[in-house]
Amino acid sequence: MTLIKSTDNNPFKGLASFEIQDASLYHGNENIKLSLLRQLSDTNFVALLGEPGSGKTSFLNAKIIPTLQEGFIIKGIKDWKIASLYPGINPIRSLASALAQVNFIRSTPNDKVDPGLIEKFEKILTHHKYGIIEILERYKLIANCNILLNIDRLDDLFHLKRKGEDSLELDIFLTRVEEIINQSVYPISTIVSMRSKRSYDLASYFPDRSTFIESVNKNQVNLPIFSIADLMSLIDFFESKGYMTFDTEVKDHISVYYKTNLISLGEFQHAMRLSASRSIENERDNISMEDLESISGFKNSINDQLENIFETFSEGYQNNCRLVFQILASESELGFELFMSI
Repeated sequence: MTLIKSTDNNPFKGLASFEIQDASLYHGNENIKLSLLRQLSDTNFVALLGEPGSGKTSFLNAKIIPTLQEGFIIKGIKDWKIASLYPGINPIRSLASALAQVNFIRSTPNDKVDPGLIEKFEKILTHHKYGIIEILERYKLIANCNILLNIDRLDDLFHLKRKGEDSLELDIFLTRVEEIINQSVYPISTIVSMRSKRSYDLASYFPDRSTFIESVNKNQVNLPIFSIADLMSLIDFFESKGYMTFDTEVKDHISVYYKTNLISLGEFQHAMRLSASRSIENERDNISMEDLESISGFKNSINDQLENIFETFSEGYQNNCRLVFQILASESELGFELFMSI
């Protein structure tokens, strides 16, 4: 099987997360959006939980953030500045980088931005109580403007805690976040996202963070795996917008397949992107069963593509890949399953 080339007019994201500019391609979860925004208005903090592949990052980027930017009003204010980050292995550095982003720090498009802001912010966050608020006040970022701190993949912190590395930085990061959650004077809201099972692990990993744990437990919004109704509605949406059509045989297959196999958003998007690429390359605007079968269907399309890529590597690169997957398997608490003969 040959690798399928990507095309610019492919409406499916594959395994990539939706970005803010992809809002027009995102469909569904309207009730979840309304629930999250209502909770954000009431409490200024929301924990978005979901299983791997449920699309938490995509939901925030393409459903929540665009709604805020369109003028969602909290505390009588409709304008928003949004700082998004993944904590990673250096959460304070990541937070400083998010607050120093050009689009966040600028008041007008012509404002000059200090290239050393990240280092300055990192020092403030590390050494100053209420460091986030100090930065926002110093740069006049909370005058007639709501602030959203969007902390995606909070699961990173569990990995850091388990490894026992940079415990001081981790503690400082959580302290800064708690300071924001506990205050109500400033128009600052926080959204964190993580895997559903992690909410049960908070107390054992962070026993001294009762305030943060209580906030997560009280202010949860759950993002479910796509139902069959969601999937069929998504297909109808793509057809109504003229992005792509689906043969009746494909729709029937999805309905039958879903009865015994849940399909995550990631699996659906990946299989459809490869199928759509094949269709586009053949100058068609419809996805057929032949397209879907050529990429090994929903459950195997990812592994099939990985295997095809792997086979193009030299022997040396293949050995490196084996080593990387062995490391991934040893580092993952959940285990790592790959259906490839490597």
